[in-house]
Amino acid sequence: MHTLCESTNRESVENSLESLESYLDAVTNVAPIVDERGQTPLDVALDNNEYAHCKLLLEAYIQNNVSALISLKKPLCLLAIRYPDLMADFLRASKHSVDSSHIRLPLQDRGLLLCSQNVASPWNSKIENDIVDNEDVKSNVRRPVEAHIMGFPGFISSDGPFFSVVKSGHLEIFDTDAMRMAIRYKWETYGFWM
Repeated sequence: MHTLCESTNRESVENSLESLESYLDAVTNVAPIVDERGQTPLDVALDNNEYAHCKLLLEAYIQNNVSALISLKKPLCLLAIRYPDLMADFLRASKHSVDSSHIRLPLQDRGLLLCSQNVASPWNSKIENDIVDNEDVKSNVRRPVEAHIMGFPGFISSDGPFFSVVKSGHLEIFDTDAMRMAIRYKWETYGFWM
């Protein structure tokens, strides 16, 4: 994979882009593997200022399991500053549904899930009658519980791309669900009222 990105030094940009597209079409999953220099293919594409290469790599990476994206913390910091539109697309695509059997649970007026000691998570194996035995509560509007993973490992860590994204000031990034949830998490975890 690095050879394909590094070929921009020896070949024309069009040929290296065609090689990368051909490779990505031929493989099922692509992960950002780190080489002996500590670089991923995305690092190499960013070093060479290859926008199209970055776009293709990001699209391929996000199709893979998001837990495999931890090695992208460093290149995504640079990407957020250099190509903020690609960062916005990447964050928009980083919302993945979690396959789980879920049950319908009552919601209060504020839309918050009712939880108690016997409800560890909304997708556990308990049936609704075991959780709620009060007929008045059962008459509330019931909605399905859906679980999503947003972002990727290391996104809001101290060495992750969150602060670079904020510094970029690119408004489109702040309109993504992943960024909104990251800001909400940081505020609820570290913020306080004055």
